[in-house]
Amino acid sequence: MVETRIAARYARALFSLAYDRGLDEEVRKDLAAVQSLRDNSLEFRAMLSSPAMASTAKIRLLGEVLSGLVNDLTIEFLDILVGRRREAYLDPVVRLYDQLLKDKRGIVEAKIVTARPISEAMIEEITAHLAQSTHADIVLSLEIREELIGGLILQVEDQQLDASILRQLKTVRKELSESKY
Repeated sequence: MVETRIAARYARALFSLAYDRGLDEEVRKDLAAVQSLRDNSLEFRAMLSSPAMASTAKIRLLGEVLSGLVNDLTIEFLDILVGRRREAYLDPVVRLYDQLLKDKRGIVEAKIVTARPISEAMIEEITAHLAQSTHADIVLSLEIREELIGGLILQVEDQQLDASILRQLKTVRKELSESKY
């Protein structure tokens, strides 16, 4: 809980500065690039997570590695994060920053999971219905999971509707196992 509050403060502060300067999308891309660098470079990850390395040395290395690759605001933010020994909060800060950007733009993420691919017409119909009911722009992702057998699972932000055959079979199985006959 405390970690979420800490990450939220940093994300809100960064978003506010980036938005005021018209750099909100650029900073989002920069943060994604830093995450990718950390995920793909053992040396960079070790440097960021090392408790033995002084913050000043980390800040200097970040400046050397990221200079010219990311916006100055992003480097300044990372300097503050590292200077206060909050490197461990990078992932939640990035996640919350992305959510703030989506909220500001009126974008809602949704996901459809089906057993088989569905038609473009069905995708458009679902997207239009979701856009109308949420009053937001919908960014829809699709996933195929054959074990669902049929039906679909619809996830919109933190809500989920499971209308899959697999769930229905599990429900019937549970009811039968609990029956007294």
